[in-house]
Amino acid sequence: MDSKLLECVLTYMYTGKIALDVNNVCDYMIASDYLVIDDLLKMCELFAIQKMTRTNCLKILTVASQINRCDLFNACFRYAVVHFTDIYDTVNGGLEELFLEIFIKLIGSDNLNVVSERSVWEAIISWTEANSSDRLTYVPALLSCLRLQEEANGELLKEVISHSIVTKNKYITGLIFFKESNFHRLKCEVNSEHPRLERLHKNMRFSNNPREPNRLHLIARHTYRGSELFITYDNEFDFFRKIEETDCLVDMMLQVGQRIYMFEQNTIIDSFDILQEAWEQREVPPLPSDYGSAISIGEKLFFIDFSTLSIYEFNIRWNIITMAQNHLIMGAVRLNSQIFLVGVHNRNNLMLCELYDPANNSWISLPAPHLHREEFILLEYHGKVLLIPTDPDKDHPKRIEVFDPNQNTWISLPDLPFQYHYTGAVIVGDRILVYENIEARRRQHLKVGPPVYWEDREELWKLINESSPWFHIENFSYLLLDDHRIVKDIIAKNKGPGTEWQRSFLV
Repeated sequence: MDSKLLECVLTYMYTGKIALDVNNVCDYMIASDYLVIDDLLKMCELFAIQKMTRTNCLKILTVASQINRCDLFNACFRYAVVHFTDIYDTVNGGLEELFLEIFIKLIGSDNLNVVSERSVWEAIISWTEANSSDRLTYVPALLSCLRLQEEANGELLKEVISHSIVTKNKYITGLIFFKESNFHRLKCEVNSEHPRLERLHKNMRFSNNPREPNRLHLIARHTYRGSELFITYDNEFDFFRKIEETDCLVDMMLQVGQRIYMFEQNTIIDSFDILQEAWEQREVPPLPSDYGSAISIGEKLFFIDFSTLSIYEFNIRWNIITMAQNHLIMGAVRLNSQIFLVGVHNRNNLMLCELYDPANNSWISLPAPHLHREEFILLEYHGKVLLIPTDPDKDHPKRIEVFDPNQNTWISLPDLPFQYHYTGAVIVGDRILVYENIEARRRQHLKVGPPVYWEDREELWKLINESSPWFHIENFSYLLLDDHRIVKDIIAKNKGPGTEWQRSFLV
């Protein structure tokens, strides 16, 4: 630590002031960690994340690893994964200076942003040749990170096995090209005289997944002018890009193929082509009723009101396909490829539960919920159905019931810690969030409980901190995109040249 740096740190300890910039923040992090000045270290971490670029990311990543700052390391690592090609193409990006463990973790990531494995191979060459006398030892382990498709990467494979870091590598005695579930992998036979290399290769944990996520998220953020639409980089929420905006407040979205139907207050307002990233120029017929539930299953859109179940056919009209017998339907939700319905009998007002199979036009009776509800939200969560009450004046207004199809029974979760005036609920990622679903201008006149989420492992409700971006969950709508064909096409566009990713406001 030089004298000038120490003087600045001492000045901070007395005055609380320090001049951070992208050139000195790493030095101050190392100094504050060494001197155990936690508040300065946290300030440096926040500054580093906010000012992270493709030029300084890997330097910060290395420092975070050295001083064992896990949150900062994870933030830097994700940035490096998402911006990998840009970092590699940047002069002085720092890829060649990475420690072995970090470099292997990076090029072995399932979510690495590369158009082809050639980028990974070129990074391996660059990293190895930066210090070939020491790093040739690790080439066998690095080659195992390549995920080659036989048809697409034939020329690349020839280039790999003929390159000097392979052919003139005394640690490699042979190459094996073998098939994984989704791609081919190179395995090197290593010189038995080097047990350290053998141990490194055996201890590596290889992923059998292709470099593409199996799901994405479409997010609608409400603004004073309407809604902005964002698509996430992968199944996480930390990086996304803006794709469109609308002057409507989108409060629900449903996917039918590549078409996304946008809803505002239970009304279809428009349809959006997620592959073309453009609004469709055509009329969308209104829903059959002002009250009911809209559900998408595969390539079909359904609507369920009090007594009828309709399907949107040929993208031109709604047709009734079945009617409820002797009962009213109060709510519905998709459960796998079927429709789960909850209602009441016409004669005695007792609750009932049914499962409708559109493919076979068949109904199955299921056990009814234990508690009588007239107003509620139904959500599907990990193959189960949540029934969340929304009427604060009924019995047990904070008790959520869960239907388990495997057990064919209802169970109750622990009561919600708060009673909401207008209960809202949503599944985001792998979490159940329950919140007060009223706009900001009305909140000032009411005592409003904070949003909560369900912690599966501990089986209890936890508060969402006011500093968390999820605290204002009512300002967003979410749609999980998990259709493999659609997701694959979106990813191909996401990984195209010139795509700009920004750190999400949900981090």
